[in-house]
Amino acid sequence: MGTTNKDFLNQNKLKLILILISLHSIAVGTGLIFVPGKLFSFFGLAIPTEKFFPVQGGVFHYVMAIAYFMGAKWHDRYNGIIQFSIIAKLMGALFLTIFYFLVEQAWIILFSGIIDLLMGLGILWSYFDSQWDFNKMDLEFTGFDFSPEINV
Repeated sequence: MGTTNKDFLNQNKLKLILILISLHSIAVGTGLIFVPGKLFSFFGLAIPTEKFFPVQGGVFHYVMAIAYFMGAKWHDRYNGIIQFSIIAKLMGALFLTIFYFLVEQAWIILFSGIIDLLMGLGILWSYFDSQWDFNKMDLEFTGFDFSPEINV
């Protein structure tokens, strides 16, 4: 059976969401690396006394941007990257929310947690939408296979 218009739209929705998240990660990474330390106070954070940790966080965001872009480009071949993206965003949201309530109440931390949650749910929604066949009565699920892919 060939690809239907609904399948095409669902796959492109997933691709678009992952590309937007990749661009977001590039922007955050660039901000962490190049924004002057004095601007950190605008976000409710202490001015960093050393540059290492903001730069490390920026490079981490670049690495994640590459992963999100790979998921967008090869979503039909590498489900694991998409599943990893969902886990990364939802774990990020959980970490940021807990950190905000238990450690430091900077508004940017809670805001970032909410944004990560929304991005993670966006990936999850579009991923499920591209994996479920709603035309079948039993709603056969064709995704989230955690077994390793073996090509012979």
